[in-house]
Amino acid sequence: MTKIARDIAERAAADIKRRFLLAECRKTKIAAELGVNRATIARWLNTKDPDLSVFLDMSNAVGADPIEVLSAAINESALADKENARSGNCGR
Repeated sequence: MTKIARDIAERAAADIKRRFLLAECRKTKIAAELGVNRATIARWLNTKDPDLSVFLDMSNAVGADPIEVLSAAINESALADKENARSGNCGR
């Protein structure tokens, strides 16, 4: 996976984690809805780069549009790249 793709995936996953916290979703309730156990939900929330199916399940669990989440992550990543370019930083 490229640096850009990894950055976007991490930003999207972080957004979903924030939504879980803001919605105060109980891991047990979400786990039951998704047909997995609570430990699986905890593991998903602790990963920086979830599988697409996990990302989609997590998005649905908090009522988020996965396309909007990814779009926002792409925009944030592009802004960060522009800031790095302006400040003369070659890497992250």
